[in-house]
Amino acid sequence: MVNFVFDFINYYMGDFVKIGNNSFEQYGVRWVTLDKCAELVGYTKDALNALRVKGKLRMDIHWRKREGRIFIDMHAFQHWIETGK
Repeated sequence: MVNFVFDFINYYMGDFVKIGNNSFEQYGVRWVTLDKCAELVGYTKDALNALRVKGKLRMDIHWRKREGRIFIDMHAFQHWIETGK
């Protein structure tokens, strides 16, 4: 019975974790608007702006401004989450 439970958890949670870890690569999306980034990662728009202002998210590495809109590089953002750099 115990093996069945572990197999069940690994089967369903393994797929969930795989999808969660590869969500950006799965769709081939690298640059997203600030609003979309907030929606995807669970930060508020204000929190992301505060990280930009404090210099934790750096211009031309983590974000860019084009035509008045802020775009976040999701690959760089993911790296920042993992390493703090």
